[in-house]
Parts: sequence; structure tokens; C-alpha cells
Amino acid sequence: MPLYTEYWKPKLKQLKALLDAGQNPVSIEIDDIKTIGERKDENYPGYANIRFGTEATNTNAQHLRDLCDLITKTTILRPYSNNELRLRITADFQLTANYNVFTNEDLIKVYKSLIVNGNPQEIYKWHTLKTQYWYLDAADLLGMYNKIPFHNLVYHDARRVMQHIMPLYPDEIRSSLKELFNEDDKAPSTRIIEFRNKIETIYRRVEPKLGTHHDERTIATYLTYRYPEKYAFYKESFYSKYCKMLGIAPMAVNKKYIHYLGLVYDFKTRLVDTDKELLALVDRFKDDKCFADNNHLLLSQDILYQTLVGKWEEDNEDELTDKTTIASPDNNDIMPHSLNTILYGPPGTGKTFNTVNKAIEIINPDFLKTPNLTRKQVKEEYDRLVKEGNIQFCTFHQSMSYEDFIEGIKPALIDISNKEESPEETIPIEMKYVIQPGIFKIIAEKARFKPTKEIVGFSIPNEEFEQATFYKMSLGSAQDDEEIYRYCIDNNYIALGWGGYNNFTGKSESEVRGIARSQKLATFETGAIVKFIHHLKNGNLVIISNGNYSFRAIGRVTGEYEYKGDDCPIDYPHFRKVEWLLKDVNIPSGQIYDRQFSMQSIYKLDKSAIKKDFFVKASKQAALSAIAKHENYVLIIDEINRGNISQIFGELITLIEDDKREGEGKTETLSVTLPYSKKPFTVPANLHIIGTMNTADRSVEALDTALRRRFSFQEMATDHTLLSIASAQNDAAYKAAVNANPLQPHTRDLIIGDVNLRLLLNTINRRITALLSNDHIIGHAWLMNVSTETDLKEAFANKILPLLQEYFYNDYSKIGLVLGSRFVKKEEFKTDDFAIFEGDDDLLDSYDDKTMYKIIPSSEWTLDSYRSIYTTK
Repeated sequence: MPLYTEYWKPKLKQLKALLDAGQNPVSIEIDDIKTIGERKDENYPGYANIRFGTEATNTNAQHLRDLCDLITKTTILRPYSNNELRLRITADFQLTANYNVFTNEDLIKVYKSLIVNGNPQEIYKWHTLKTQYWYLDAADLLGMYNKIPFHNLVYHDARRVMQHIMPLYPDEIRSSLKELFNEDDKAPSTRIIEFRNKIETIYRRVEPKLGTHHDERTIATYLTYRYPEKYAFYKESFYSKYCKMLGIAPMAVNKKYIHYLGLVYDFKTRLVDTDKELLALVDRFKDDKCFADNNHLLLSQDILYQTLVGKWEEDNEDELTDKTTIASPDNNDIMPHSLNTILYGPPGTGKTFNTVNKAIEIINPDFLKTPNLTRKQVKEEYDRLVKEGNIQFCTFHQSMSYEDFIEGIKPALIDISNKEESPEETIPIEMKYVIQPGIFKIIAEKARFKPTKEIVGFSIPNEEFEQATFYKMSLGSAQDDEEIYRYCIDNNYIALGWGGYNNFTGKSESEVRGIARSQKLATFETGAIVKFIHHLKNGNLVIISNGNYSFRAIGRVTGEYEYKGDDCPIDYPHFRKVEWLLKDVNIPSGQIYDRQFSMQSIYKLDKSAIKKDFFVKASKQAALSAIAKHENYVLIIDEINRGNISQIFGELITLIEDDKREGEGKTETLSVTLPYSKKPFTVPANLHIIGTMNTADRSVEALDTALRRRFSFQEMATDHTLLSIASAQNDAAYKAAVNANPLQPHTRDLIIGDVNLRLLLNTINRRITALLSNDHIIGHAWLMNVSTETDLKEAFANKILPLLQEYFYNDYSKIGLVLGSRFVKKEEFKTDDFAIFEGDDDLLDSYDDKTMYKIIPSSEWTLDSYRSIYTTK
């Protein structure tokens, strides 16, 4: 239980009694809080705000976090926190609280302040509803559905469900949609329930367990796109907050949306329809491309969304302003630093490129706040984090397996060349089958590691480190022989099993080799015993490995060789005394060594790869301060949809869910026993997974649904405005101008010769969308680095044209519709060109005057060729 929770419980009862008595604000004495913890007096003052039942702000101190957590998770102050409850701990140790009630008038006042300079983040809804998209008698029902710009108003998974079942059952889906939209038959509440049930029934034929994601939010969006003058967009989050503000109970599932519509109609009728100042502000940001919204339903929805879901902004700690930050479009799929995220979009939109920034943002966010960062600096920081082991990159493919990703039994090549003693050695390796961890397990173990006081407090003098020689040794294997390790730890020994039961006491190195030859010991075995007896010196540091990826003890050699023979309780007869500096730990090898450990029983480590900061600490106090630091780790999976997800993730598909992770405060943690090592395994909460998915890639038809439900999706869309001069890339006015007239040149567009790259790409993508879909458009990244005509030709020849050939399966007539006659030419084929053959004349006639298309060689492309793509015919 959090430290201060029990302390706050009686204090909240005091607050409630005073508030119930009508006092506002109230104040109670909390001087006794100083008896808990070890904070200094000046660290207690602070403030916390709770609005609409959700913690809005606090100073992030533990006592305030526990106070907010208790208030939001109990009912004792709910009547007050459901509007706004402001709390403050003063310097004289008083807890003050004041309670503010929010009204509909307050929401409109806030909204007016938001749109005084326009509504750039939400105007897309007015633009979208200008067009009617539902054509239920369309021959290609799926094609019609895919052209509806749902943006993020509909769950990504809901769209995937429809895209899955529409080609299989088009008539049933068409009929279900018609019934949903039939306003002359049944009540909306009945139609919504029936539509949900029908979609679920159809989906059960192909997926017996998973949800359809066609909840009231999705169906509300369908209805609003069909009848925008009668229905409004909906999301449960601001509906429930609105109910809390009004002091009424939300309705049950399947009744929420209709209840919400009633509240919206009441809100608009009483306040919105008659507020001339509000309507005048709205008219200022609407243009001729906007839906008229004569009934003000869209406006009413936007007011509730932006004021109830948008984040409040405070000018200072004491006064609540009537302004809020402008909320971004509601996206239920995307959360900051989601543990599992997939960047998706067409090729060339910078998905893989942006994984670098996203990984750094998760691990070292302060770095990205550095002013005037260059891409080179960002990449250097990324490379540093990769070297430190915080980031791992991999690419999924159709041959990727569970054994590659989690763990498996694989051959290991053991270096048995005795090069230190015999450079001419010709037997370099031996193969052995061992259980090896995969990519995911390795980084999960790194992320799970958290230094203890013993580990962080471990240190040796700098002089000793500079003079030390380091050896790696195995004491038994990581999978078995635990009694060997335990005996050595308990008795301050290191032991070696190689060398047989031969007593080498007092033998020189040459005598040891002579005995080894007479006993016909293997070369690598001879090398191991020679290292152990003669090369390993008193004062050398020995690192005891725990497999190839971690270690479990560090010792300092203090004694000469000892032979125990038949008197030894374990099977290893060769010993040396050590002083254990660190023992019974399990630390990733990357914490101490820049390389993976080898499977040799004993060998000298490369001193240059040893991490000095693990061994030499500046001060014990500085070292102990690192205990609280639990670093984040990131696994980047490029092309995640190209692998067989069920095969690769196996049972871990459940463990990656946020609430199933292992970590502080995780009450639903799940563990599985891995099939090869037979050891329990959990996924730590500080391991983030970032995947990339190319929406144009049809090599795998769809991402595994079970995995899809566990990931947040962040779209990486083509942004044509980025093809402008650098200073314009973040210019909102420039982007707004381009969006208003996308097919007109603008002064800041990037020009190569007289070719406008933005217009060029925009035109190509409009044509691809018409012929295929928006998932197949070309990303801006492919033209971002074009600075000369040669660069442009290479981009077309090596990237754009091959992609179009793949998209259209080498149908050059369609490529011609995209690029035009300056890139594709038509040739007539005469039957006279065929070889003389006494065959079927009718067959020959069918090829007479056959039309063929051919790509014009790149050597003939000119600047006029590129310009012809977007210039008026």
C-alpha cells in the first residue's frame, strides 16, 4: 500500500464533513504528516487539482500522488471531485480545499476562448461532413467503405473488421447498413442494437472469439456520416464526464449514445442555438468547404469534446483560467509512451526513420529538448543507447520463429582454439546444442534488471581496476550443476572440471602439458587447465557467468592451485581460493562488458571492453542514488506485419498487455513457464515495443488480430507540405494554405529546376488513391533529400517506378494513368512480327493489333517529363 494512503483516509473524512456543512474553502491541520517518511519541511507544500473525477495536476510528490489516488478511487469526495476539487498543502502544514461547480455556461465560455483564432485541430470534422460518402448500392462495397475518411473517429480495429468481412459477405453487410440507416422503420436505439448483433453474428463465422469493435462510438460515427443534421459524433469519455458534471448517472451499454444525443439536443437548444457571439466565432473559422451544420449538432459535440476531454491550462498555481489547451483530434488508439505502439502508413512516410526519435523520447526525453538538434546528433544518441543495450532493433520476416524471438535449442559454436598458448592451433571450434535466449527474452531480462543496494554499492579502487586482469569463468552451466556453483560460493572457491583427475600440484606449465598429452586430453581442455593453474594470478578478478548473457558473481583470486581429488564433494577436482566481492546476483552482461560472453570455461576478457563505471564508483552516496533509476528499454520491430505473429510471440502474446506486465503497482501480472528452459517468465513494465507496418504490403494480408488488440496504432501519413523549404516545414499558415489549394503552387514549395516536388507527389498520390486506395500512396520521405535533377531521376528509377510496378503487377497501362505518356508509351504489335508457324490462324488473329505498353528509358526523362505529371492537359 502506498506510504501515505492510511494517513489520508481520516483526513478526507474531516474534509467531507466540513464541505457537507457548506464550508468552502475548508482547511484542516496536517502537521503530523511530518512523522511519515523523511522529507524536509520545505518539500511538503504543493497543490493538486481533480476535475471531472480525474487528476488534472499535482506537484508529483508521493504524498500528493497518494492523496489524489485515494480521492479518485474512492467515493468519499466524489460529489466534489466530479466537478473541480482544488487542494493545497501550505507551508504552515494546512490542507486547504475549495470546490467549484462547472456549468454548461462555463463550457461555452471556455470554448469561445479556444476558437477565437480559429479551430485548426477540429475543423476537419466540418470539412469531412461536407460530402456524402455512403453509397450502399455501390458495386464495390468495400471500395466505397475504404474511401470514407473516418480519420480517428472510428476505431482502427473496427475498420479492419469491416475490411475483413465485407468481401466475404457483401450482401449481408449491405443489408445491415441499410437497416441501420432506415429512419422510417424502427427507433435509433433498436437499430443500433440490431446492427451490433448482426455484425457480431457475421464476424463469428470467421473469428469465433474476438470483438468486432463496433461499439456505440463506431455506430454513432456511421450514423453521423449518413445524417449529419440528425446525429453527432460520440465518445464515452466525454459523455461520462458530462454526466458527472451534470450530477446524473450514465446509462448502461447500448443506451449511452441515445442518452447522449438527448443531452446534446438539450445543450444546443438551450444555449448554443441562441448564443450569437458563439455562432459568429464559428462562422469566422468555417469556409465554403465546411458542412453547414445548421442544426448546430456538430458544434455542440465539438464544445463538449474540447472542453471536457481537452487538457486544462493554468497560468499559475493559484488561479484557474477560462482557457484550455487546444485538444488534438480524439484518438483512442494513441497514448503517449504506450507500451506497445505500431507506426503504420504507406511506404516512404518515415516510419522506420521516426522509430529513432520515438525510442529516444521514451528512454531519454530530456535529450530531445536540446535546442537546435541536428539529425546527426539524434542518430548519435540513438547509437549510444543501442550500444548501452537500451534499444534493440529487429525485422520480422516469414522465416522468423519463436526460437529466434523468445528462446530455443540451437547449436552453439564454442571456440576451443588455444591461441594464447598455441597460435598454430588448427582446431578452432566445437559445436554444442544449448538453450539460447532470443531477441525479446534478452532485452526483457535487461529491462527487468534493477540495481540493489549491494550491486550499486559494489566498488573497487581505481588503482586496482587499472592494474587488474579480468577472466570469465563458468561454475557449472546456467541450466544445471547448481551444486557446483553453490559449493564454490559457500566455500570461497572457483573450480574447474577440465583436466581429469590428475593432480597438477607443483607442476610447471610444460609439465602440465606433458601430463595432458599422456592422458590424451583435448587441446582446448589442456588450454583451460593451463589458464586456471598458471595464467590466472592472485589479485586477478574473475567474473562468473550465468549463460552467455548475464553473470552471477565477481571474485578476486587469493590462493594458488589446489587439488582435492576423491575428497571433494563435487565432481570438479581443481580449485583456487577467491574472495567474493559480489555474489548471488543475476546481472545482464551488458552492464559489465561490451560483448557477449563466450561458452569457454575460462578465458581472459578484453580489458578495453570492460565497463569501468561498474567497478569504480565516484562515491557510495552517488552510487546509491542510482538505485531509484529504472531505465526504459525499447524493442523496435520493423515490418511487424510480415512475420507469423502467432508463431513468433507464442504464449507471450498475452503477457505484453499493459496490465499483465511485471512491475510496481501491477496487480494483474501474469507469468508463463517457457517451454525450453522450463523457467518462469514475465514481461517487465519498462520494456516498450515499437513496430512499423507498411499498409501497402499485402504479403501478409492482415496483422494478427490478437496482437492488433494489444497495440496502439499511430498513423504516419504522407505530408506533402514537407516538400517545401526547411523554414516552412512547421509553418501552420503555409500548411493551411496548401490544404486549402493543394494543386496550386506555393512560394515555399521545393523546386528542382522548374519541377514542383510537392505538386508532383500530390498528383501521383491522388491518382494512386483513385486506382487502388489511400494505403498505397507514396510517402514524402522518398523526395525529401532530392536536391538535383540526378537525385530526382534516381528516386523515380529506383524507388517510385519499381513500387508502381509492384502495385499494379506490371500493368503498364495503369502506370501510364499515374505518370503519363512521358514515362509510358504505347506500342502496336502486328502479327507480322510473329515467327512463321503453321498453327491456329484464329489464335494468331486474336493478337492482331495488340496494344502493348513500355516504360520509357530513364535516359530520356527530362524536367519536362516530371512537370507533365501535374501540369494541366
